[in-house]
Amino acid sequence: MMDEQKTRGVSKATGSGLFGRGSLKALTISMALAFGAVPIQVSAQETPMQISIPAQSLSNALIQLGEQASLQIFYLPETVSGLNAPAVAGSLTPDQALQRLLAGTGIEFKRNGNSVSLSKPASGGATQLAPIMVQGSLDATTEGTGTYAAQAVTIGKGTYSLREIPQSVTVITNKQLQDQNIQSVAEAVNQVPGVTISDTEYKERFWSRGFQMTTQQDGIPFEMGNAAYHYRPNLALFDRIEILRGPTGLLTGTGEPGGSVNFVRKMPRSEFSASGALTAGSWNHYQGELDVTGPLNNEGTLRGRAVMAYQTKDTFYGAKDNKDNLFYGVIQYDLTPRTNISLGASYLKRDYTLSYGLPLYTDGTGLPRDAFVGSDKLSSHTDKDIYIDFNHEFLNAWKLKGAYNYKKSEMDTYVAQAQSQVDPVTGLGSMSIGRTVAEAEANSWITWPLPTRPATRAWKTTWIGIGTVSWPARR
Repeated sequence: MMDEQKTRGVSKATGSGLFGRGSLKALTISMALAFGAVPIQVSAQETPMQISIPAQSLSNALIQLGEQASLQIFYLPETVSGLNAPAVAGSLTPDQALQRLLAGTGIEFKRNGNSVSLSKPASGGATQLAPIMVQGSLDATTEGTGTYAAQAVTIGKGTYSLREIPQSVTVITNKQLQDQNIQSVAEAVNQVPGVTISDTEYKERFWSRGFQMTTQQDGIPFEMGNAAYHYRPNLALFDRIEILRGPTGLLTGTGEPGGSVNFVRKMPRSEFSASGALTAGSWNHYQGELDVTGPLNNEGTLRGRAVMAYQTKDTFYGAKDNKDNLFYGVIQYDLTPRTNISLGASYLKRDYTLSYGLPLYTDGTGLPRDAFVGSDKLSSHTDKDIYIDFNHEFLNAWKLKGAYNYKKSEMDTYVAQAQSQVDPVTGLGSMSIGRTVAEAEANSWITWPLPTRPATRAWKTTWIGIGTVSWPARR
């Protein structure tokens, strides 16, 4: 409904009906172009790219060329009326693809940057231009845009421009994650105004406006008890992080009054790309990433992506061998030019040492900064995800979306937490110790424009050995 209202608004502004005779049609494809990334797009026009357009009417073929080559194509409806275009496929420049589509039609084209105008040779007399109608599509993907300013979000059931959401929204783009070398979700969310972080490292909780925030993946809310709040994935998996502050029911139908954090996965791209990164830092911090994506067939209708990341680090307070292992794969297939389906899976294994902070000495002074009060045993958290996503775009700007996500989380946590102040002479204090073994499963699905279905969940927790002992504080 929202998309339909936007189209009507444009036609009113131009003073012309949506299907008025003789109206000039403008196809605006590629939001990166529409918002100013002209230098990148212009240079791309001279480079061959994978084009895949089946035989069909010339009007529809021009739409697909505009989408695949990021072109704005302007023409009068009668210029292409009743004409058909042949199939065009292969590695071509946009000009070559356009020449093949227009071959034998008598239509001429002129190009200025990413704008293309079509016309037939003048036969004498003045040409009366009709009002212009512009149609476009939103793309919330931030990878490759080179900007910190996102133009759209997918935190609800569809894709919305920021001005359409009557709440505070912040998007941490792929460019920002890379430029600022953000390594964790906590570091990313700490950039957002109005959001505070509580609890311990690796188990942070996010709060906004006095309420806790919930978690989404690709716009799908998932409920897994504490596992949902403690969901801290490896950022190599994501294109962007969208944070909405305030009640989320308007957009998602479920959630908390504080807001929601939406993690949006990377998706396959139509052109081949491979990237890697090696990072080294203090306290034996080492990290490696590998990201490969591109078409898997000659037509470019089947695309894939694989991401692998590994991280190991110690801490300044003596905890050692914290590790992250990430494996992610996804394939996407175009069933038709307007319909695609995606299937993906990810595996994340994290080993870490829990620290609940430091107590004070009995005389009120603090322990040394590098002191550690806790269990030396590594805790672990494993997340396994499988998801499927279906999208179809109708000719009248309506969209159909369906998605399903299965998630299983397993936690084995060793807890040792100070319960009293520490004697400055003996270095002893009282602690509670224990072990938590927990497992959670969730099945989440969403359909648009139909309502979101709530997630079903199963949660199982086992406590093993808890008590209070005297424990020397390491100095």
